[in-house]
Amino acid sequence: MNERFLGDGAQAYRRRARRLIPDYEGLHEAVAARLVGVRSFLSVGCGDGEDLSRVAAERRVGVDPAPDMIRLARERLDASVELVLGEASDLEEAFEGVASILVGHFVPYGEKDGFYRGLRERCEGRLVIAELIAPVDADLWGEKMIANGTEDAKARTAVARAMAELFPLSREELIATVERAGFQMDSEVWSAAPFSAFAFMSL
Repeated sequence: MNERFLGDGAQAYRRRARRLIPDYEGLHEAVAARLVGVRSFLSVGCGDGEDLSRVAAERRVGVDPAPDMIRLARERLDASVELVLGEASDLEEAFEGVASILVGHFVPYGEKDGFYRGLRERCEGRLVIAELIAPVDADLWGEKMIANGTEDAKARTAVARAMAELFPLSREELIATVERAGFQMDSEVWSAAPFSAFAFMSL
């Protein structure tokens, strides 16, 4: 498991995410807006529970493989939200709304089809995803991080590390991969280079 989601890395997640992701607030506002009206909601790779805190569904479930992230989510969410340590495949029920935000680019290329098929098994309605999109302009990303308050050297290091660790697809490849899993593209709901968010409907 990536060390950025464990121990001290998990503790720094909220601050780090806001520096790494341009328009972080706008992203999560767009996700919540696209999921208005769903009665059940699953956040896959729920992290610290940002989306679970924003989506007003009767039933809310978050799943994450990192125990420290589950703990952070538990600290901010009320007891009505169910949190599961594990993967989406560990669940059995389907949900009207599913979100996987800033997760898919961590999935190795050879595992992406299986990852999105797993989301389809849990989704009977709307899916919203957000990911790093290739090709990545590393210089532009670094400049945006600096504008978000990251020191120049740290921004360059963070971008270089991300480029070495992540597995981004192009916009076209990502949409095709998700559609192969049993979804239909609805719309692009948010974009702040080098990231984009898309909404799909299950078929």
